[in-house]
Amino acid sequence: MSKRIKVKVSKTAQLTCGARALSYYSKDNYYKSDDYLAPIFMSPFFVFIVKHFPNFASRFASKGGGYEYLVSRTRVIDEIFKNHSKSFQQVLILGAGFDSRAIRFNNELSHATIFELDAPITQNTKINKLREKNIELPSNLKFIPVDFTEESLPQKLDEVGFKKGITSLYILEGLTCYLDPETINTIFDQISEYSGKDSMIVFDYIYSSVIRQENIYKDEERVYQGAAKIGEKLTFGIEKGQIKQFLSKYKFELVDEFDSNRLGKKYYSNEKGKIFAPVIGIHSIVIARKI
Repeated sequence: MSKRIKVKVSKTAQLTCGARALSYYSKDNYYKSDDYLAPIFMSPFFVFIVKHFPNFASRFASKGGGYEYLVSRTRVIDEIFKNHSKSFQQVLILGAGFDSRAIRFNNELSHATIFELDAPITQNTKINKLREKNIELPSNLKFIPVDFTEESLPQKLDEVGFKKGITSLYILEGLTCYLDPETINTIFDQISEYSGKDSMIVFDYIYSSVIRQENIYKDEERVYQGAAKIGEKLTFGIEKGQIKQFLSKYKFELVDEFDSNRLGKKYYSNEKGKIFAPVIGIHSIVIARKI
């Protein structure tokens, strides 16, 4: 965990939440998402702008395809919750940020226990804002403050009653690229150890070439330097085309993968199949199942 996140709210969590808030108010169905809670975590001025001038804000945010990526990532993971929640007895959201799915999908998740892990400052900010807005927290939602780089994940999970060997869903949205390789290996090992058969993991990653700053993709340097500038440096990637090998180390098999081209075709293509809003090409979203 970066030094900044230990003492301040995660900037990348705020950025993701801002994209969700903007997409919620969007009048363009290609960008529209359902996160009606995202605006409560943003400043009143930001909400005023995106609510009353969503088209202007969207044009500003769309530079480089990063906004398109954040919106499409939200929609991909929301679809997992909409369509597959009944299959899972537990949901573990690592690096939850301002994720609101435990509330938004409360009916679909009523049978399950949801655990949210995040840095204490970011997590407390989220909880306090929900309480300030008198939004009831589901009784099956448990918050776990954690420093992924220094604290034992199994100990944290055991303390709150997370069960081994049952079918669970794991979400790592916008997290892996900010952890070091050793921490990634430890987390995925532990997820594998705790997972029952047919458990699923959903995560996104950046390509290793971005970490090596090879500048293969458009806007790669801007993203890398931007993350470093706010104190949340990109530190982990997976080689493009090597995701199956990565998953096999942890006894998971690939179910589906969405790179920028597939996301563009799925969410930002017109009636003729032409992508009109390219998605930044340095990321990929993975859905995998425990073998």
